Amino acid sequence: MPFIEDYIKEPLKYAFSDLKKGVVGGVLVSLFPVALSTLMLLLTPYLDKMKMGFYSMPHLTPLIIIVGVLAFIGFLISFLVYGYYVKVMKSTLEGNNQLPEWDGFGEMFIKGILWCFGGLLVSIIFLIIPLLVMGIGVVYLPKSPDVGIILFGLGILSMILFLIPLAFYIPLATINFAKKGFFGFFEFVEIFKKFSLEYITLFIAVMVVVFIVATIVQLPFIIVKVLLVFANPKLPYIVDVVSAFVNSFVGFFLGVFQYRTFAKYYKKKELE
Repeated sequence: MPFIEDYIKEPLKYAFSDLKKGVVGGVLVSLFPVALSTLMLLLTPYLDKMKMGFYSMPHLTPLIIIVGVLAFIGFLISFLVYGYYVKVMKSTLEGNNQLPEWDGFGEMFIKGILWCFGGLLVSIIFLIIPLLVMGIGVVYLPKSPDVGIILFGLGILSMILFLIPLAFYIPLATINFAKKGFFGFFEFVEIFKKFSLEYITLFIAVMVVVFIVATIVQLPFIIVKVLLVFANPKLPYIVDVVSAFVNSFVGFFLGVFQYRTFAKYYKKKELE
């Protein structure tokens, strides 16, 4: 089937076509979650005391400080990885079938920040009405609980309704950003014109593939964590560190797969 070949098989092959570049991305994207999980592991004794009602500031040992700094550095490096995804999209639109090089780090970093900021603004635009309704509901709760609950409930329902078009909008808006720059996020009419039954099917297919792969990767860690809880309650935190690395590492390849797929669809619609 051309659909499966073009939008599933080829992007998957593309994501794994250059393992050296893939390993670089997988390691970079895993730095933040691994450091964060390690930090949580080191803070476990203090968190356990808090659960028992003993509140005390954690003693900032050199190791905790180092891991905290690494977590911050990993957070910043995440923008670099997002910038690489932008290169993947732009490269696909230009007809290239090879993974882009890891170069131009300054530009990638800025692109990554712009991507996150643009996605945040788009999300706010889509969800501002539900958030306002929920906020008004919270304000009314002390004065008129019934009205407050109704408004808050309507806000949640409308939030769900607005999240659906937002989920479909974001991938194409991101591709538009990769092609045209920051304001490409906000070409609403142009982007909505690219919606089609094929795109909805494609979107669902991509999400299914990502879910299946993520479940296969995550399931062994879940089973091990459940078994280790009975042996030693602290051991699952160690599993979390390993899990954070593996999930993030695999997640990088899944990210390349997704953005390659959506960029191919966008390119096809541009040619129609």
